[in-house]
Amino acid sequence: MPIDEDHPQLPEDAYGLSKVVIEKAADMFYRRDGIQVVSMRIGNVISKEKYLPFPNFIHDSKQRKGILWSYIDARDIAGACRLAIEKDGLGSVAMNLAADDTSMDIKSCDLLKAEYPGVTDIRGPVDQYQTLLSNTKAKKLLGWKPVHFWRDNVKLN
Repeated sequence: MPIDEDHPQLPEDAYGLSKVVIEKAADMFYRRDGIQVVSMRIGNVISKEKYLPFPNFIHDSKQRKGILWSYIDARDIAGACRLAIEKDGLGSVAMNLAADDTSMDIKSCDLLKAEYPGVTDIRGPVDQYQTLLSNTKAKKLLGWKPVHFWRDNVKLN
């Protein structure tokens, strides 16, 4: 943790398999025709209205476990898309898009202890609320940075 783009992809359903196949097709188009393709691995997309349910789950580590508690604001996705279109020389590349924090009001280290206690390969800080779906590659290659976070859009009591 955090999971990066080099983590093995082991789809368990047709939807997940289709994503792997599409990325392989993108690699082929780049090799064959030189067409630049940026495959964005976008997790849980949040728009302004979708912030409303956050108080219902932010204290329950079992909820949203399957997506590593990740989320990304639609406006930040739009920014990454613009940067990818404007950037040359990327080839065929896959990158995760996630907010810098998790969607939980539980520290990342505590989420891991509760739900993934066997995970010992920690490659970055997890002492606060850091994302467990690495967005480092998008930041490095695109100069992208998420700027919309749930804590700025949700009132906590």
